[in-house]
This record gives sequence, C-alpha cells and structure tokens, in this order.
Amino acid sequence: RVTLYFAEMEPDAGPGDRVFDVKLQGETVLSNFDIAAEAGGVRRGVVHVYEQVRVTDVLQVELVPRGEAATPPQMPLLSAIEAVRTSDANTGDAKK
Repeated sequence: RVTLYFAEMEPDAGPGDRVFDVKLQGETVLSNFDIAAEAGGVRRGVVHVYEQVRVTDVLQVELVPRGEAATPPQMPLLSAIEAVRTSDANTGDAKK
C-alpha cells in the first residue's frame, strides 16, 4: 500500500495555481490534481491511498507539472509518502 500526503502551504496559493499529474510505477493515478481545490484551501491536508501498487526494487513516484514552464509556486508538491508492505492474499508472499 502506498499513501501520498499533500498540503498546499503557500499562503497566496489558490485553486488552479498548482496543477499536476501523479504517477506511481509509471501509471497515472491522479490527473490534473489541484491540492488547494481538493483540500478546500491552503494549509489543509489531502491523502490518497493506493492499495495495489506492485514494487519489486524501487518505488517510482513522478510528479508531472501541467504547465509548459511552471514557476516554483506552480511546481508539483508532495508532502510525504508512506509505503507499507502487505502480503499477497493468493500466495502469502510479501508485496512491497
């Protein structure tokens, strides 16, 4: 299981200012993600949990800005990542 934590901390930011895609293991899991819009403002957290993420050696997390020339206040932002190994119900093997 992979949990992603986001929070827009720029006091002057608002919906539409920081929009980006999020990819896990090369697959887009959030498209046109806007932290401030989803959280309902700044300094509020947003959490997304992904249960079925297959990881063999490396967890790939990509944050892709939607603007062509994103400035620092528009660049993607991720506050924290939590990765928990769970066991595969079919084999009993641990998944990363």
